[in-house]
Amino acid sequence: MMKISVRVSNDFCPQTLFLYGIYKEDGMPDFGLFCWFSYCWDSELGIMACIGGDKLTKDRIHATGIFSANLVTESMLPLADYLGNVSGYSEEKMKISIDVARGSVLNVPVLNDNPWSYELEVSKSILEVFLCKIRNVLADGIANIISLFLNLCHSRELPCRGRHKNG
Repeated sequence: MMKISVRVSNDFCPQTLFLYGIYKEDGMPDFGLFCWFSYCWDSELGIMACIGGDKLTKDRIHATGIFSANLVTESMLPLADYLGNVSGYSEEKMKISIDVARGSVLNVPVLNDNPWSYELEVSKSILEVFLCKIRNVLADGIANIISLFLNLCHSRELPCRGRHKNG
């Protein structure tokens, strides 16, 4: 296969979608759709999340230092599309029916209808990048985890696990 040079852009950068959960100042949950999410190492496994632009989610993370990251599955795409396209500053945004619970360790909203949620505490922020400690992982039972893994394998988006000795 012959490769050619193309312009630098984010036109093709497949990434996993997450709904970041925060509580508004009035205590109401809010979720925003984000994909700038990866893993990092700072004496322990952590999460690196980035939020560009003016967003309620970013403002609340700066204010509280905590949030949830809820994995989006194919069946959740209509909800994720809605939550990603309606501003968190809109009073009408969360007047929808979704099943939300409080995190088990942190005071963050988590979605009950997804297979995997992180409860995250920001340890350091650099401009729009949040380096986070994973305070808890909520998984929706072993059957769903196996199904999620098989779906990832089927879609050829295989997760990478473990440490690599050469980089």
